Amino acid sequence: MALVRLTLRVSAEGEIDQVDVDGTSNRALLDCIRSEVETWQFPSPDGSSCAIVEAPFMLGSGSANGALQ
Repeated sequence: MALVRLTLRVSAEGEIDQVDVDGTSNRALLDCIRSEVETWQFPSPDGSSCAIVEAPFMLGSGSANGALQ
């Protein structure tokens, strides 16, 4: 299991304009996550400014029934 932390900057238009990912030394995994997150779209933040979003994700292999252990 690995805890991956995302810090996203959401522009006034709801687009991701900055992504920071850390929590693992697996560079290929971090690059893959960053690449996917950059495609996310959010509702426009209130007002005309950007929003910072911090989100932790626990990654691991699932058991036979699909539940994380």
